Amino acid sequence: TKRAAVQKYFIPDKTQMFLISDISQSGDVSIAWPKTKDGESERTQLTEVVRNSQRIVVGAAAFQLGENKMETKSFHEAPGPPLKSYIFEPPGLSDEEHKVALHGLYVERATKALSDVMTDFPNLSLDDRLAFIVKDWEMVKRLRPLLEEALSLKFPTRSFKLVDADTASSRVDRRSYADEEWLVLDEMANFDGLERLIVLCIGLDSEIEHPNSNVRETRSLLYRAFTRAHMIVAVINEKIPGGFLEFLTTCRLEKTEKFDQEKEKKQVNYDAVDKAISSAFEKIMEKKQLHKDAI
Repeated sequence: TKRAAVQKYFIPDKTQMFLISDISQSGDVSIAWPKTKDGESERTQLTEVVRNSQRIVVGAAAFQLGENKMETKSFHEAPGPPLKSYIFEPPGLSDEEHKVALHGLYVERATKALSDVMTDFPNLSLDDRLAFIVKDWEMVKRLRPLLEEALSLKFPTRSFKLVDADTASSRVDRRSYADEEWLVLDEMANFDGLERLIVLCIGLDSEIEHPNSNVRETRSLLYRAFTRAHMIVAVINEKIPGGFLEFLTTCRLEKTEKFDQEKEKKQVNYDAVDKAISSAFEKIMEKKQLHKDAI
């Protein structure tokens, strides 16, 4: 594990451990924090976010955990552009045909989101500034050839190249690739600890009360993906009834009002996700018990 990899360098009474972490990034809530020789570790609560715009901090708050989540705010005064959503109706086809058509629709919406970014910032090079974050490696494999083809056809004057997070992080001399714009395409697990100016979140949602859905993991994926972005976040997802992002289908952007971070925070229901997850687990356990009794 990552903890074991770090602890092998720990020398008792000599090494000082300084851990910066966030419970919201975990798929679990029962985390065992490192202990000192006295049995307890000293904790400091950090509430100011330097990386994200004000809108991203407030948007991510819907998926945040922790007793002090209402105190979290952006350190700087940049509100950033509004968060955008590209929610679409899934195709009603048989299993394999559904998957093929579905991934084609994801690529279509992803290129639309990219096009919108380029329209809003026409002179901005996207080299090493934009990331497509997806749920898992299987989705990366399915989307990569489709997205490469779509980028080539839709943006013939731009030399976009899809790279994984590890490759993007290993590049030192950008001058060697001056004719290319590297865009990251990778699963969220490989993007932990990294960040980009723009993040497009693809296919991260799931039905909260589905018996095979890991709702805690979905909440964690959404929070982690949102908070990888400095300035722009967009969500691209098929419409999932009962999903975390279903509410976005009824949202309308108000362009006339100035963004007020503190005012918007007061409108966030910080307990909504916790209650939804607890309710989902209760219903799933009830169904399993009924099934067991029937057997």
